[in-house]
Amino acid sequence: MHVMEATRFSQLFWPEFVENEGCLFLARDLPSPRMPLATFQDATAVESLHNHVHILDEFEHGAALDGTDPSRGYYDAAHPDFMAACEAGKQIAAMWHAKLMLEYPDRRTRVYFTADDDPIVRFHCVRPNEPAWLDESGWQEQIRLERVLVLDSAVAPRR
Repeated sequence: MHVMEATRFSQLFWPEFVENEGCLFLARDLPSPRMPLATFQDATAVESLHNHVHILDEFEHGAALDGTDPSRGYYDAAHPDFMAACEAGKQIAAMWHAKLMLEYPDRRTRVYFTADDDPIVRFHCVRPNEPAWLDESGWQEQIRLERVLVLDSAVAPRR
């Protein structure tokens, strides 16, 4: 890795967050002013959409499928690069969670890592009367296998 990439990677792992219209966003992915937030179902929906990163889009990798078996998804989940992206995604989720708790201690937030067919990290604020992006009750096996992580600022981390 070249030293010039360090800033890009540091912004991925320890991003800048900004507030806009009562929502928190990754500074690098602010919603376009042409897309009014009022067009979304609720604030959780807009944050969940804008505050996500596809880990494999951020790095060079060899995990892409050749298209011969579409039932397996877009990426080869058994490829070492896919597995490395999952580990990086879990670390990114933990770091976003820590930074959100540090910078917004009065806000309840949730950070997610999902690994199904494309490792993704996302976050949103938790609000009364709005459902969370993911309801863990239907994901218990994936959570047990650490294919899905749910980091909630209202829940003390387990050691």
